[in-house]
Amino acid sequence: MLEERLKLVRELSRSGVATVWEAWDNSLDRKVLVKSIHPQFARDADLRIRFEREARAIARLSHPNVVQIYDIQSDEDALSLLLEFVEGETLGSLLKRRGALPFSIALRITTDVLAGLEQAHAQGIIHRDLKPDNILIARTGVVKITDFGLASLQDLPGVTMEGAVVGTPSYMAPEQALGGETSAQTDLFTCGAVFFEMLTGQRLIPGESLGEAFQSVMKYRSPDLTVLGSVIPPAVRPLMDALLERDPTRRPESAGEARRRLFVQSPEPPADQSALISFMAGTDWTRPANEILLKAGRHSRYWAFIGAGALVLILAGIWALTFRSSQMITERPPISVSQDTAVAGKVSTPDSISSPPQDPTREEPRPEFRAIPVETTIAKPPKPVVTEAARPAFATITSNPWARVFYGDSLLGTTPLAAPIELPSGRGTFLFLNDEIGLPVSQQLELKAGDTLHISVRLHDYLGRVRVVSVQPWADVYVDGQFIFKTPSSRVLFLPLGKHSLELRHPTLPTYQTDIVFEPRDPVFEVRVDLTQL
Repeated sequence: MLEERLKLVRELSRSGVATVWEAWDNSLDRKVLVKSIHPQFARDADLRIRFEREARAIARLSHPNVVQIYDIQSDEDALSLLLEFVEGETLGSLLKRRGALPFSIALRITTDVLAGLEQAHAQGIIHRDLKPDNILIARTGVVKITDFGLASLQDLPGVTMEGAVVGTPSYMAPEQALGGETSAQTDLFTCGAVFFEMLTGQRLIPGESLGEAFQSVMKYRSPDLTVLGSVIPPAVRPLMDALLERDPTRRPESAGEARRRLFVQSPEPPADQSALISFMAGTDWTRPANEILLKAGRHSRYWAFIGAGALVLILAGIWALTFRSSQMITERPPISVSQDTAVAGKVSTPDSISSPPQDPTREEPRPEFRAIPVETTIAKPPKPVVTEAARPAFATITSNPWARVFYGDSLLGTTPLAAPIELPSGRGTFLFLNDEIGLPVSQQLELKAGDTLHISVRLHDYLGRVRVVSVQPWADVYVDGQFIFKTPSSRVLFLPLGKHSLELRHPTLPTYQTDIVFEPRDPVFEVRVDLTQL
């Protein structure tokens, strides 16, 4: 039925689970975007839940700043979404092409994104994976949020696998990276991070690899926006500071509130659609982020140096005046000492300043002291009441292989942590990160007050592993459409649990392709292929 209705024009992207096509819908007589699960996966119950959840999430939204879903097609062996096709480019592509954006352009994109989020949050939908590549800018100048596939609906059960961390680390709120509860404030943090990148051309949370990005977001502290000079206008800094707060309770209450504050506090209005269209059509290259930030840093250091110098001069002047005044009050007039009297050990004072002779029999009046009554009854402070929740818990932690262990925003150390570590009681999230693996593993555990919990984690139980043992003659290895390395290599690939596509490509020989499904505690998947025999 889908083949009769749609004419597939070109493939846009492919992952280990789904293929995205540009297509023509004959029944609707318009261009559409088709996201189809690979046929061999269409019968997978978990994937169907996730896919249909995406359909329902987007279908419940009707807003000009959100990509619309037109239909869902499903049968026993197929499952596809028909989505609004947006002619234009992603914000990620625009940032790569143009660098840091003018303030009015960035403001327009941010306010439109906040408008779309406001509608989604009102219906209980959290995006959880907002990033520049999920923000589309149409050729008409309309900004749209796409890919609510990771949205968490309050009225639908979650299907996230234990041990997995969902989202893109460079745009993740700290509570999300730590496996905590997500909320509307999670999306607001990400929106602030994208706004920051549009203005500076630099990611808020750096990291060349997935592991580095996770470490950065776990250790994240709100940046000092004043060092950026005029890159972020002073009037907007209070709101930017609020959006980028580590503590979600200190962020704005809603996307609508953040949007209204932006309109009120911004020094200039957002660009209109025609200005956005003109900017997107331009090919000139704005200054790269490091140049903008370096210049801002130079200006900040220059004015900081001038300010520090001025402060030193002011303090020196105040000290000099104070010191001089104290001299005038406490110093006696200068005394001249003649050479003769000095040698004799005597000091003579000039007649003009001689003091009258003192009467040795006269007593100086003594100062009068009066006793001040003191309250002798001192109230003792009440003894603190230690509740069960306030009592600490303890944990010993080991892992195989070794890992750095994070709890909340604190690095506990590197395993093994054999000595009991004192931790707050209650439910908490431990995150394990091994540099060679590069993928974080999270564990949510209940810590009971006064008890010692012995935690032992096998990281490989929560990861898929692939080793390309032998390929004849050689091949480029691709996983989920991305190049990984060239054979021969003894490297072990670590992948999230679930389904992945593996390809071995050679320029003159047939391509080997297979799909792998990883479940908890699966062994290493080994590949031995002779491409000349395909």
